[in-house]
Amino acid sequence: MQVKVDREEKSAKWRASEICYGDVSVTSLTFMFRKIKFGSRDSIGYGRCELPLQILETAGMWIAPPPEALAAVRRCGRVPGEGLLGLSNVLREVVPLFVMCDPLDIGTTVNARSTGGPAVYIYDKYPGGLGFAMKAYDFIEEIMLAALELITSCTCQRGCPSCVGSPIPPFSQLDPETGGKGMIPDKEAALVILHLLLEKEPYQPPPPEQRRDEEELQERPKGKPLPVELAGKLRDELRKKRGLSQRNRA
Repeated sequence: MQVKVDREEKSAKWRASEICYGDVSVTSLTFMFRKIKFGSRDSIGYGRCELPLQILETAGMWIAPPPEALAAVRRCGRVPGEGLLGLSNVLREVVPLFVMCDPLDIGTTVNARSTGGPAVYIYDKYPGGLGFAMKAYDFIEEIMLAALELITSCTCQRGCPSCVGSPIPPFSQLDPETGGKGMIPDKEAALVILHLLLEKEPYQPPPPEQRRDEEELQERPKGKPLPVELAGKLRDELRKKRGLSQRNRA
């Protein structure tokens, strides 16, 4: 998906970032479909499809995080784009609560085509717009605070559909128009960005390797303890081998 800014109507300084509003063109290409169950949204299949490009001329607002926020994510050993993708997914769920619309009335995405750097876009899914993006522009402070609260209150480990979105298989995001690399929404990187955008105390996530090790330990099934006699024999064998190795070394 590509977003091009056609005309910027207004802009303002919001904390350490700049927010803008104006006319945008959203170009999308549908090249895969997914089948889900009603209600539970369980995935039951997917496939390829060939459809022409669709261009939506509408209204949108966007926020460009300062370079310091993206650099902070990199220092944590994470990918800024994956954090922005997680933030974009959260905004898709939070914005309708403030602009009084259905979640299907707006769209969110991350793009760098018109801003020279990655920016998060919120746009109306109707030609010409219906004013939802303008309301999001006016309520950006409340929306970002709600996004931070939603992520921090979620008890998942690495992100889930209730916060930054579920991890999507890389092949399903290989958009030939954008050259996507299969980014996966990152909960920790999104928290780093949100804390800096809201000028709160910097968030320091655990290193990716440490988090992975902790999760593997939690998920690893606990086996039954060995019988006392067998455990004693194993200890004796280990002591003998340790003694042999020490004598051979001497």
